[in-house]
Amino acid sequence: MPLSPSSILGGTNNAIASRLTSLSRNLAGPQPTSGDNKGLIYNHKLGISILFQKNPEKITEEMADNWTFTEIQGQADPLMSFACRGAKRKRFNILIDAHSTPHRLGHIGQDLYDIEMLTIPHDKAGLPIALPARYGHGGTHPSQQSNEVIGVPPIVRIIYGGRFQKGFITNLTVEETLHGTTEQSKPQALPTRATVTFDWVIIDDMRMLISYKETLPS
Repeated sequence: MPLSPSSILGGTNNAIASRLTSLSRNLAGPQPTSGDNKGLIYNHKLGISILFQKNPEKITEEMADNWTFTEIQGQADPLMSFACRGAKRKRFNILIDAHSTPHRLGHIGQDLYDIEMLTIPHDKAGLPIALPARYGHGGTHPSQQSNEVIGVPPIVRIIYGGRFQKGFITNLTVEETLHGTTEQSKPQALPTRATVTFDWVIIDDMRMLISYKETLPS
């Protein structure tokens, strides 16, 4: 039975992981307690669960209404008709740090891999059509790649600051700022700190989405 948003936020990362499929990609970072502020990006059908430790400090949201203006000679104002509301766009960033609390891998390579998977198209069976390069050893990665060459990037639920939304990534920026600063990361100079900026389109009306219905988040 799928987890409800309230049960997800109230549990630990280990509890979330126990409900996911073999394709589950759990954030490898610190294990938060139920009292911590945290956010979650997930799609159970695709085995995606990315838990970040703190809510974003700054969030930008942009919305526009699109109107059509028809100019008629001699009139004081143009004829005005509503076309549609524009796509709701959201931006925020999160800090991923292997130093903040004990990190089971000692680097954030798995974390960055999990996040990059949000940009990879998946087929109707929920399999990724490509697999990004891995960062070093350890962690978990999808073991099966789709034979299809066409897919759709994941539609996910985004939970933060008491809000529950659905959307997809339009741009992802990763700025790695530290490498090889823990014992586990030194041999390969793996990343240990990064700022990740997400650009999203938020979907309020799922009926308007032309996508694989089989992989939409519940």
